[in-house]
Formats: sequence, structure tokens, C-alpha cells
Amino acid sequence: RSDISAQAQQPQLSALLTSLIMLQKRLESKDEWVTAIQSDANDLEEQLWTRDKDLNYGECMICGKALQSLAAHITSKSHYSQLGHKVNWQVPRLQDDIVQYWTLAGGSQYWFNHLSGEQGCGNPPAANKGEQSKAPAEENVPAPLENAEKATPETPNAKHEDEGWSTVGPKKNKAKSGYRTGGGGTSSLSSGQASFASQTRDTADCKSLKCNTCKKVLPYEAFHKTMQKYSLPDAERQCRECRETTWEQQRKVICVDCRQECDMSKFRKNTDWNRPESVKCRVCCERKEEAEYVEWLRKQEEEAAEHQRQREEMNAETLRKAFVCEIIASVPKIPASHHKATVSISLTAAERYAKEDLWVKTVDWGTRLAEIIKNEMASGALDRAWLQETPSRDHASDRLAAGRFKDLEDIGDRFVQDRVGELYMWMVAGERVEQHSLQELRSLIPLDGERSWYFPSSRAVIMSVRPVGEWPEGLCAKLDLRAEPRSHSIGLDMFVQFDSNAHHYFGSSSPPKPFSLDTVLDVKVCDLSFWSAVESELYGDSAQRGSHNQTFDRSYSYAAGASQAANWTEVMNLFADLLGFVDNDPNKPRNCLGRQIWAEHFGHLFPERLDVCYGQGKECKADKEWVNKMEANVAEALIGSLVKSGFDDLASVSATLCFLCYAFWPDGVLPSNWAMAEKVLAMRKASALGECTRTVGDVFVIEHIDIDALTSKMEVWLKPQ
Repeated sequence: RSDISAQAQQPQLSALLTSLIMLQKRLESKDEWVTAIQSDANDLEEQLWTRDKDLNYGECMICGKALQSLAAHITSKSHYSQLGHKVNWQVPRLQDDIVQYWTLAGGSQYWFNHLSGEQGCGNPPAANKGEQSKAPAEENVPAPLENAEKATPETPNAKHEDEGWSTVGPKKNKAKSGYRTGGGGTSSLSSGQASFASQTRDTADCKSLKCNTCKKVLPYEAFHKTMQKYSLPDAERQCRECRETTWEQQRKVICVDCRQECDMSKFRKNTDWNRPESVKCRVCCERKEEAEYVEWLRKQEEEAAEHQRQREEMNAETLRKAFVCEIIASVPKIPASHHKATVSISLTAAERYAKEDLWVKTVDWGTRLAEIIKNEMASGALDRAWLQETPSRDHASDRLAAGRFKDLEDIGDRFVQDRVGELYMWMVAGERVEQHSLQELRSLIPLDGERSWYFPSSRAVIMSVRPVGEWPEGLCAKLDLRAEPRSHSIGLDMFVQFDSNAHHYFGSSSPPKPFSLDTVLDVKVCDLSFWSAVESELYGDSAQRGSHNQTFDRSYSYAAGASQAANWTEVMNLFADLLGFVDNDPNKPRNCLGRQIWAEHFGHLFPERLDVCYGQGKECKADKEWVNKMEANVAEALIGSLVKSGFDDLASVSATLCFLCYAFWPDGVLPSNWAMAEKVLAMRKASALGECTRTVGDVFVIEHIDIDALTSKMEVWLKPQ
């Protein structure tokens, strides 16, 4: 008897083992996961939308992220990684922790198993009793005749048929098998059975269904799974094409401006659908905003031109009073010396600013650079073309001279942005490349949320990795390794992000072939304090949100933002003042007088050192912005001239000083250009009120910059050749 019992259990054990193997296989790679779960994810989205179109999906119980598109999220790599970590990359014995529930309209409940993809209404089958997911008979098979129903033997899951649970998987198979037939003849039909009988008269072969909209009898493949159930009322059954057409019509909305009927995707997410009189498509909104912005710019230009005209009509005494009343009155306190300079953007930054003498060192480097530039020009090694500003190419009569000067400007502009981005990642983020074996990667410690990992000994976070040689052909695609942010593709010698997926392969005891634990990788790391600060800025205290890629991309965004800020007109103006640019040409009294009045208040901080020649005349004034950026134009031309003359170290010093002028800008200091001085005051006021984040002074840089490494590098660059 025991042998007979064992033989009877073998099919059940075999089916269970096969199921476990298939579930384990889908955890082996992202591709296996997508292939296995894609259909179930689409069914889940379809089911919830069909049953409750106003349902708020809430957050994913695996990732803690808000659910927008269910299918896209469930098949994403981040969801796959979070699920793998949650179940320890093994099929759990009990799966209650990975089953999510939604309460639908009317109070019914719908559930979904994030690993197996099983789903249905009511409650899932109890896993510890070995019950298989199976749809209730009244939803998955046609209503049988009464005598046939009596003749049908009770199934193992018959006791669950009143609980209302169902899964999508068995529905398709049951629906396609036609309705069950029992023993002998037939008897009278119930109301539900009569509905089925009318349905089968149109589909006598039991292999097709009738669409109530187009009235066509079509094969099962023309209907979605939810439309294939025989228990569905005839009036609700629609083929895929009719269903999509109905949905498309439901999503059509008329824009009140252009009067065109557009899909809801053509409208902004914040559109108030409860106010039809204000519903405007995205194109109309953008067109209106662009017109308003153009009008605002026009008014700003007119006000600035009028303001400048009024100042040009003032005499020296009136100008001095205007400078004091309009500008100096808004300055809290002008520092008596650079040693007295402070910042008030944060207590931590202010303490380090004073302790490290950050601004004092910046001024000293600027003074030394100005002396070196004078000496190089005197020796003839540095071209003097940068000293003479010219009108723009579009307005200059001497196109050759203008082209030569503007070419230097363009070179300087590009050099500052490129070099500052590199300097930021090196000086602030602490980015560097080290070599480590795969054996060493096994000692990594995860940060909160397990988005990234770091070496405990050096407190360095791994950003990305690559082999010392090249990647084996096709390995990156096979392992689904991700390129660094903004690199778009993975070459054979490129770095890949060290996210949870890469850590799964390279941080384990069995690395992928052809690698071994002794294989050495190039590892790009950054300071733990910097990376943690970026994560805190992005996610706060939440360990359930975000990803390694998002933090990595934000780090590069900070570097890109710093490179742009180093090239702001007001920052380049302060750099020019730091080097002591001055134009004392008596034929240009306005330029000369403006700086003289500014020097009466700030001259003790920025003495005159380098004589330059700013532009003048109608050709320069034809550029409406020229009066605000003439100092910046000459500063960029200087950097371009240093690059063109082969003084790369001095050009790097100049770019670094531009960056430091932006990041270390002290309180109470204003640039010599009056328009830029007013702009700095306006930015700082708006920033203090929380109305704008674009301002000078970067607390993040002050707190994280490696001042010792910066000082050593600047000394090397400024060393006499």
C-alpha cells in the first residue's frame, strides 16, 4: 500500500517541483524575469483598470515607490532587484510578504503575487496547504446544465469556489476549453444558463465569441482575457479593437483655446478636469507662456535701457548718491579686509570658511596669477590681443579684429565649463580610480537602502567598475550592466555602474565567467561623505526610494551646475576684479567713473593691477547686453589666450578661480559692474525668501571640497616655469 500511495503522490510532487524550478529560474536574470512576468503584469493592469477606473494604486509593497504604470514598474530592473533582495534570491516557502492587495470600488479585494504573477479577487489560496491557484468555476467556465452540474465530481478546490478568488492563468485555459458537459440529458435552464445558451447559439463551435459592439463573431485571440469568460454578460463583451476604440473615445477632450479634440496625454498632469472651462492642451499652454515670457523680457530690456539712460545723464555727484542709495544701502556690511570676509549660508559652512581661510587663499592665488600674466605679456610669450575688447561679430565694422577677439572668448568659455566639471568631481566629490580584486569587493558594506556599496577601510563609495583590460564581447548585455549616466552606451573599455545588479554579479562568491575572485578591476570611487550627502538631499531618511543611478546622475548634475555657474557673467566679473582689471581711458569717462565710484567702497579689497581696454561706441552699444558683460568678455578672452598660447596650467588656475569666486563668494562683496552688483543683491534676496535657488555661494562645495588637495594642485600650477 505504501508503494501505491507513493506512486499516487509522484505526479503531485513532480508538478510542485516543476513549479518551484520555474519560479527560481525567473530570479536568475532580468531577461528571464521580464519574459516570465510580462503577461501577468499586463493582466494585472488590465484587471484593475477594468474593475475600478478610479483606483489609486498606491505604493509598491516591494519597492515603496508610487505606482503609475503597473506593468512598466513590475517589469523594471529596480523592482526585479528589490524583489530579489527581499526574498534573498530564493523562492520563499511562505509568500504572504510578497502578495499585494487593492480594495476596489464596492469593497471587493484584488490580490497579486509579485513573484509568481498569480492574481485574482478575494483571498489567495493558502500556500501552506498546497492549494493551487484556480479560478472560480462560475467565472472561468460556462454555466453548465443542472443535471450536468450534479454529475460533475467535486474538485480539490471546490470548497473555495464561493470565496471569489481567481487567477488569470487558468482563465484562459478554461475559457478556451468550452463549457463542461455532464452525464445524461438536459433540463430547464436558470437565468445565467439561459444567457450562456443564447451566447452559444452564435458560437456553436465553442471556439469563438461574439462582440456586442461590432456584432462580429470572432476567435478567442481577438478578445482580451477578461472578455473571454462565459459568465460575462453579453452586453459587456467587446473585442480588442472595439475596446481600444471605446477607450480612445473616452480619453478625447476638447481644448478651450484651439478647440481641437485631443487625447488626455496631450494635456498637462496638473490639468483640473473638474473645470472644463479652463482645460487647455499642452501646446496652447506653452504657446501662451512663451508669449508671456517674451513680453516679460521686452519689458525688462526697456526698463534696463531706461535705467541706463538715466544714469548716463547724471553727473558724478548724482551718480555717487545713486550708487549709495540703490546699491550700497542694500549691502549688510562690507568686509574691512579679506581676512574678515564671512559667509552666512549655513553654520557648518561658515565655520569651515573661517577656519580654512578659503577666501583668503583664493585672493592670494588671484594676486599671483595677475603678476604672472603681466610678466608673460612683458616677455612676449602671451599674446596681448585679449586686452582690447571689440564689438560682437554681428555689429563690428572690423570683422577681422572682432573675430580674433571673439574666438578667444569662445575658447575661454568652453575651457572654463569643461575644466570646472572635472575639478568638481575631483575636488568636491573626491572621485578617483583605484584597482581592486573581486575578492576585495566581497567585503563591501551597503549604505541604507542598499542602493550603493562602499569600502569600510577607505570609506569610499563605488560608483562604477570596468576590467583592467576590456569587457568580454557581449558580457555587458548578457548581465544587463548599465552605462554611467550621460554616457548613453557601453564600450569595451568603459565603466559600468556598480548598482544592485552589478553587485549581485561582482560582489558574490561566484563571479560570472570568465572572471574569477582574483580578477582585478578598475574601480571608480568617491568620498562616502559626499555620496551620503547627495542621497540625503534626494531621499531624506527614506531607505525605500531611489537608486544608484539616480544618485550617480545627481552627482554629475551638481558638477554640470557648478561648471555653468563658474561662467555666469557676475562670477566672471568678480574674477576680473580679483585680477584687478581697470580701464582708465579718459575718452571713456563713464566706464572709468563707474569703477572709481565702486572702488571708493571696494577698492581696498580689489586694487588695480591689469590695464585693459573695454569697447565703446555705437557698435558696442548695438548689443543691448554689452554694458553688463564687458568685464566678463575680457576675462573669457584672457583665459582663451592662455589656452591658445600654451599656458594650460595658468588657464586651469583661472578656471579654478572662477569656480571659487562662485562657491566662496563672501557676504558684503559686489562686482564692479553696477548691473551685476544689482543682480547679485536681487539673487541673494530672492534666495533668502525661498523664491529662487540660483545664487552665488555654494554651501555644498564649502562643506565637501578637499582644500588640502586643491592647495597642493594650485601651488603646482602657479609654480614658475
